[in-house]
Order: sequence, then structure tokens, then C-alpha cells
Amino acid sequence: MTYAEIIFTVAKFQHTCLNIHAIITFVTVFWPRVLDPSGKKYPVDHSILGAFTKHLSVMDDLHRAGIPAWYIRPSSRIPSDTIFANKVFLREPTVELRQFHPTPFEPIYRGIPSLKMHQVTQRVGCRTFNLLRPTRMQAPLGLEPSVHDAATGPPGLY
Repeated sequence: MTYAEIIFTVAKFQHTCLNIHAIITFVTVFWPRVLDPSGKKYPVDHSILGAFTKHLSVMDDLHRAGIPAWYIRPSSRIPSDTIFANKVFLREPTVELRQFHPTPFEPIYRGIPSLKMHQVTQRVGCRTFNLLRPTRMQAPLGLEPSVHDAATGPPGLY
């Protein structure tokens, strides 16, 4: 794996964890509020992002449950006597989403899967988490490298 692929994998993992956390929060906190037959309105929770919807019934359910919600509709369906407090215009994004080079990160390993590949991958993890050295792995008998450097330690220990 290249360094960029490792970063991407960690980002996907974090994204999945956040999605799981959001689903658990919705099911345990907000869904019972939506199903509450009393029609009680809960205060809006500003710590969550909320939702955009085109359906008025969904908007009502979200607002009643305390979820921030934005009702999206075409400008032709807005009554002419509506008073706007202020206008919001679209802005150009401030972040470039394209890569400047085909490979922004150099590959950390080239070759077939081996003990050396795992060693290099562990070193990337050590840099990411500010560890001094990777966990020691015992090389299988007969696979000890004949040449080692100060970074890899003595033969047989990686």
C-alpha cells in the first residue's frame, strides 16, 4: 500500500465510525421522538448537522424531534408575499479537490508480499502514531535477511 492508500483507508474507517455513531444516536435519541404520539416538540439540537428535505411531512417530523432541517423548494413555489431577511448566494469552494501530480505520495514498498513489506507498513504506522519503533515480529526460520541496517534491528527481529 502506498502512503496515500493508507491515509485514504484510515479516512474511510473514520467515516464509517462516524456513520455508525450517527445511526446509533438517531435510533436511540431521535427516532423515539419522531414516533412519540403526544406530538411534543423538542428543542433543536445544534450539535448535529441536520437534514435537507423536499417533503413538508418529513420537515415537520424532523423539526418536532429537535433535528435541524432545511426545506428545499423551487423559487417558483415560494409565495410572492414572502419576506426574506437576507439572501444567501452560492460561493466558490475554497479547497482544490484535484491532485497536482499523478502520484502525490511515493510508494513505500515495491515487490511481492513478504516480511519486508509488513515491516515497512509497520513503520508507516509508527510515524502516524508517534511510536519509536514497530512491534517486534519474529521472522520464520530460514527467512532471516542476510543484511540488516540500524533501522531494522538484528536479523530475525523486525
